[in-house]
Amino acid sequence: MATFQRFLACCIIFTALFACKKTEKKTPSPVPPQPHDTLYVSMTAITDINAGGATYHARITRSGYVNIVEYGFAWSDSTLLPTIADDKKRFTATPDTAYSFRVTYDLYKQHHYYVRAYLRTDSSLLYSNLLSFTSQGCLPPVISGLFPDSACGGRTILVTGNNFSSNVYRNMVSVGSTPATIIKSAVDSLWIRVPLTPVTKHVTITVTVAGQPGASPGLFKWICPWDDLPLFPGEARFGNASFTIGSTGYLCLGMTGMSSFASSQLWGYNMTTNSWQTKQPFPADARNNAIGFSISGMGYMGLGEDASFSQFKDLWQYNPATDTWLQKSSFPGNLTPYIPSVAWFVLNSKLYLYSPCDVTLWEYAPAADQWTAMPVNKTFTGKWISEGFTWNNRGYFIQLATSGSGNGVVLWEYDPAASQVSQADSIGTGYSWINNGSFILQNKLHLPLRGNRLLEYDLLTKTRFYHDSPIDQEYFNAVFLLPDRAFLGKSESNSFYRFYPR
Repeated sequence: MATFQRFLACCIIFTALFACKKTEKKTPSPVPPQPHDTLYVSMTAITDINAGGATYHARITRSGYVNIVEYGFAWSDSTLLPTIADDKKRFTATPDTAYSFRVTYDLYKQHHYYVRAYLRTDSSLLYSNLLSFTSQGCLPPVISGLFPDSACGGRTILVTGNNFSSNVYRNMVSVGSTPATIIKSAVDSLWIRVPLTPVTKHVTITVTVAGQPGASPGLFKWICPWDDLPLFPGEARFGNASFTIGSTGYLCLGMTGMSSFASSQLWGYNMTTNSWQTKQPFPADARNNAIGFSISGMGYMGLGEDASFSQFKDLWQYNPATDTWLQKSSFPGNLTPYIPSVAWFVLNSKLYLYSPCDVTLWEYAPAADQWTAMPVNKTFTGKWISEGFTWNNRGYFIQLATSGSGNGVVLWEYDPAASQVSQADSIGTGYSWINNGSFILQNKLHLPLRGNRLLEYDLLTKTRFYHDSPIDQEYFNAVFLLPDRAFLGKSESNSFYRFYPR
């Protein structure tokens, strides 16, 4: 019995020892401390404060690796802490431990300025401590170039140079003595909108920053695109016909009132000498809304309507060398009273005329004196077609947005190779009512509008520009063109103008 009790006691002791050994835990080994990435920037000094500006200094402190994507200085004359929304100098190159910047612009004399350095990382924006100084002034703005160096009112030009303010509202720009609108600014460039001028003149452009002026080294040609010309010596009229041959424009027919026709006298306008001469009168009946065009050195007039809106179909050729008229083949298509007049353009030495009465595109070949109905699709059937023009070896018709008025036009393009018409463009005009007198100058379509406006639409870039116009009506009664300028008559008036949008 004693032996068994000793055996049992040994088993209990063994079990207890085994349980203790099983639950014993090891002490973990010490973990070495991990390095921390640290980054901050401090303003260290502002030095060389004088009449030419001030120099900012900063230092970057960091351990580990933090990617700096941008750094620089921000400053303001406000008592609020400056931020990058204020004036700033921005650097993007790999920064040194210390960096500095000399500011020479936009510092008003005796103004107190506050400066902070800053760093931008992939994920954060850090600012330094704040330093301040009292400015002793800055360098004046310097203009190095004007691009272009001539423009009419309303155009935008680039002024290059240095010591401008990056804040639009702290630059002042004048063209001559007239303030200009600043669209965009940087320390080395200003985009300005040229103000209007009633006359063309050469002036200095001046930029003033922080009370300091800087003038352009050369003169700027400030253009008024409109010039008054000698009055048309004939009767004031509307609904007349015109064409251009070389540097001479010709004008004839039309009406002087609701029931009175202008004389059939043909007038020639020499665009070089700005003078008018009488020519051989139109040999047929007086009329309104006749067509006029020129091909291969010959002028043509015809069609139109009488006082009761009955339609003429005759066509006459004018020879400027002999000052004589010759009747040609009459128009064979349908023309109906009270239906909008025909629209036309000249392309490849042929006339293309759209008659809304029989919705047909007609081709007239002067060499054969022959009219041909073209096998063209009727895409613009039922559209209110105002007039036509030629550009880039294609013909175009202008469709008004609505019947006779509206705030836009649609351009329909005629491809002579395919003999097809398709919609080419849609132009919002912003002003109502476009009728007649549109013209092309240097890839730009010009549309006369009501309210003393002329819309210039760039057919290449699809951009718009509005010229102020001395003509308050929606159409011109004469359009004579040279490659870079137009000569325009005001309807129901003897006024005549040259439009030269340089």
